[in-house]
Amino acid sequence: MLATSIQPRLNSNKKPKQHLSQSSAQLFKPLPGLNSIKTNIIVLLVLASVTLSFSSLTVLAQPVNQQNIPIQPKSNTSEQTIYLSTLEWPPYSSQQLPDGGAAVFIAKAAFSAMGYQLKVDFYPWARTIDATRSNNSRYSGYFPEYYSSQTAQKFIYSDAMFNSPLGLIEHKDHPIRWQEVTDLNPYVIGTVRNYINTEEFDQRVAAGQQLIEAVTDDKTNIKKVAAYRIPAAIMDLYVFSYLVNNDPKLRSAKYLLQANKQLLESKALYICFKDTPKGQHFANIYNQGLEKVDVERLLADYMSRLIPGDTENLKYSISQ
Repeated sequence: MLATSIQPRLNSNKKPKQHLSQSSAQLFKPLPGLNSIKTNIIVLLVLASVTLSFSSLTVLAQPVNQQNIPIQPKSNTSEQTIYLSTLEWPPYSSQQLPDGGAAVFIAKAAFSAMGYQLKVDFYPWARTIDATRSNNSRYSGYFPEYYSSQTAQKFIYSDAMFNSPLGLIEHKDHPIRWQEVTDLNPYVIGTVRNYINTEEFDQRVAAGQQLIEAVTDDKTNIKKVAAYRIPAAIMDLYVFSYLVNNDPKLRSAKYLLQANKQLLESKALYICFKDTPKGQHFANIYNQGLEKVDVERLLADYMSRLIPGDTENLKYSISQ
């Protein structure tokens, strides 16, 4: 009611006048001594210019990005970018290797076949997984990973990338003879902390039926086996071949150690994507891209250039 009472009464026989602000009315008033149409037009143009300028300043003054959503810069290419986390695990993944390592090379090829660009960051293994698990991270997944039923409850597994020959490294003069995993019970086996081995082996470890010594990386296990501190260690045999051929501190182990003749398992390597609709979307893209590339040919060529001449250890199938 208060708002109504202060409104000016209008003559019912007259049309209401258009009210301008005092400053606008003064600007619109014709200049003294000039009563031409041209003068009024000029004044109208000036008013329009002032109004537009004020509107522009008002827009610029508005707060930007109120929801704290990062504004992505425009890309110069049509490719979309996917981020994955990985670890230093040569020859599969390493900042020191061409294209980031064999697994990174294959993943890039698969995403590229679908018009996507893959970028990876390298972390210690535990942080590699945690970086993807975080809801606030930019990573859509991590790799390379073995299959585990426990991990499958937390992440979406891609299709298999290629196979990883998982075996035992041992002293050449003290080979281990075994047929079943239970035959390893008398031995203390070296492992890497947080690595998946075989499901049966890991179950026996969890049940206290298999003794292990867990360390932080494969290099440490090579040194321990070479020094007779443990009789054997579980390791991907391409990783073993690469390390003893390329790490100056481990080259002497090349002449002391060997891969056991029996594999624990030929294990497929995967990308683990976030268990979200977006993660599933990227998993589908990767799987389709994987079908478009000749993984076996690309990987065989990459490995032969990376570890030339080591035919003794590079004899295991890498096909899916």
